[in-house]
Amino acid sequence: MARGLQIRQCTLEEAKSCFYEWAKAEQWNPGLEGAELQQVYYPTDSQGFFVGSIEDPDIPGKEKIISAISSVRYGLESGWVGYYLVHPKERSKGYGHAIFKHAILHMGDRPHIGLDAVIPQVHNYEKSGFTSVWENQRRVGGIDNVISKLSSLESLTDVSYSKMCDVPIDQINDLEFRYNGFIRPKFIQNWVEFHSQSEKLGRFGYAIMDHGRLVGYGCARAATTSFRVGPIFAESLDIAKALLYKLATSVKETMDASNDIPPSINPNFEVDICAANPQAVSFYESLGMSNALPTKRMWKGQPPKVDIDGIYALSTLELG
Repeated sequence: MARGLQIRQCTLEEAKSCFYEWAKAEQWNPGLEGAELQQVYYPTDSQGFFVGSIEDPDIPGKEKIISAISSVRYGLESGWVGYYLVHPKERSKGYGHAIFKHAILHMGDRPHIGLDAVIPQVHNYEKSGFTSVWENQRRVGGIDNVISKLSSLESLTDVSYSKMCDVPIDQINDLEFRYNGFIRPKFIQNWVEFHSQSEKLGRFGYAIMDHGRLVGYGCARAATTSFRVGPIFAESLDIAKALLYKLATSVKETMDASNDIPPSINPNFEVDICAANPQAVSFYESLGMSNALPTKRMWKGQPPKVDIDGIYALSTLELG
């Protein structure tokens, strides 16, 4: 282990002060005020959030947190590594590698361990046994433009939407497994509740049913500087278009009315997509949404089998 580094599980309050604040400083555009971290991510596996600390050089005997990482386990089969952060002044000293190794050990012998990597880190993850399976692209564009581009589509006529909280949870879990490869009912339950709590806070979750069968769902949530969209899982491009349109109009209506969304948040969507789905890439290109952040989805061990054709937005880079 790097000299003097101590690694331990962190509290919820520490998760907000380190994971959220540091991610915000890195301009990762985390959820507004760390709400999703506190209400969804941390409760999913509170034992999987770690900080690394050294003795504060200015205050003998006092701990100074310098690194953080999440190692969230989904049952006995899968896990996800995220929030890999080291304080800028403490980088290139071995602290990051040490806490990353700790996160991998925490996973045990799970056969599917995933992460989303920024491009400069891909080679380092490869040295730890991870393999790239596809490229992600963060597509960014104005909500008004999305509405304008989609409002005239005939496929949007007579679409019946349901709120995610009104959909049988087992059907959401089934679609999650089909398109994401995870069995994580606790995460999904928290995710649905989070996106159903308050539209005034800029959180939305909608589904489309076909004769009682779930054929697609999508979520949007206020983040630090804009709105993050994800997931959008859908059995067809038309269903994906309908979901994005519904999310866009819902956000616009809320921002135009009385709400609890800070005025500093821009009316833009940020959508992390799977570039291995050519229909998704073409769709966001047609909306004029630029690729602001390429990343790589990587797996250690066998990647889970997923239906890439139905992935129109990833859930979250932080927890997969």
